[in-house]
Amino acid sequence: MKRLIFAILLGWPLLTYAFEVGFYNPEGVDSSFESNIDFAMIEVISEEQVLQAMSEAQTMDLSLTLNLGPALTRSIKAEDLNDQYIDAAGQKVTKLFAPKYHHKIKQFVTNREIKIVLDRLALAMKRFPDVIDTIFLVDEPYLKGISRSEIDRVALLVKDYLSQQGVGNIKIGVVFASLTYDSKYAEELDRQAIEYVRKADAKRVEIENLNLFGRIARWIAGKDQWIENFRKNRLITYDQAGNIYKGGGIPEALDVVGFDFYVATLLLDDLYINALAWMEENYEVPHCEPFSSKKMSSVHEHLSFIGSSETVFEGMHSDRKLLDAIFDCRTGTVAEALRANLNNPHVEVIMIGESSSNGFLNFKSDKTAKDSQDWDAVEERVKAEVDRHLTRSVVQTIPNLKRVAFFTFGNPTDHSIGQTIRGAREMPTVVERISNH
Repeated sequence: MKRLIFAILLGWPLLTYAFEVGFYNPEGVDSSFESNIDFAMIEVISEEQVLQAMSEAQTMDLSLTLNLGPALTRSIKAEDLNDQYIDAAGQKVTKLFAPKYHHKIKQFVTNREIKIVLDRLALAMKRFPDVIDTIFLVDEPYLKGISRSEIDRVALLVKDYLSQQGVGNIKIGVVFASLTYDSKYAEELDRQAIEYVRKADAKRVEIENLNLFGRIARWIAGKDQWIENFRKNRLITYDQAGNIYKGGGIPEALDVVGFDFYVATLLLDDLYINALAWMEENYEVPHCEPFSSKKMSSVHEHLSFIGSSETVFEGMHSDRKLLDAIFDCRTGTVAEALRANLNNPHVEVIMIGESSSNGFLNFKSDKTAKDSQDWDAVEERVKAEVDRHLTRSVVQTIPNLKRVAFFTFGNPTDHSIGQTIRGAREMPTVVERISNH
């Protein structure tokens, strides 16, 4: 924004944008951010890290959005997780595998603990005034089992307590995963999580009921450790089943609503196997018409970096055209869903875009990354995705869109998938595109 004002003063001809552009970079602020982006979004990793980021941002005259989620939430005890689900026949079924100690189902910490965090934050904000303008309470709350009422309760608590500490006028928000504030869509994701559980449990029963010869055959084939391997290495999806919040709605106490809807999630997470077809059926967005009754496996077959590059979708003879269509479908649906669910006309919206390589690597047919990567081609695909967020006309239909934050700049590790995320810093043309917005 500062560069835009400077250019106008100089009389430079420029295209203007209706939203600010920045990075969602959990670790902190990079020196290259100065004068190149409008804001940065970071997470609480440690108090020292936050203070350093605030100091650097103040020097750069850069606004910060702070995701307090890691400090305000904790995992529910494994023994307290719901270990049951409702099957297609409406019957309660108990899962066969006990919950893992490390999972993603969360709850807010106690009010006392929240106030301790806010006391430290208030001191930091007084030391570095006008740096933090927005606080996010939690990332993807409904997938983590946190309810709408709990978000409202904590949002009001945070607003009131910070005001008492003399640091009011801070906007409070959360980042939703895709369309999870639509209760029907949350139910669809839970159905897919339950299907994952059902298949895994059926496999366990099949193995445990094998006769002696069957067990020997599995041992010879090197498959005799499947149960133990699944127990240790399964996806977090297993424990999410029956624990996703399906009540829907957007909390009234929020000032900012964020959302993410990554290509990587659509392509690689089986929770979203019916996502495009579901959007076409339930929202009737014209952009989604090509995906009527299509599962994500059809997309895999069409994309050269995952499948066999078969032409599955008529008229889309390149990866770029299909990915353009996917972007327009999911973004158009988000725009419609927000219009249906936003009751407060003053709420600001922030879109979390994709500037990492996660969804654009060269994959095997089982969706695992190939050992050898054509990094130039990966970078080109990531740059094209960044371009979509900045130039596709469907973005302008998102109500109250104020900011686009690209995830991510650095190379954080996602421990839930055991993978280091290659961020924009490793892709110069991606950084250049974002910086020249």
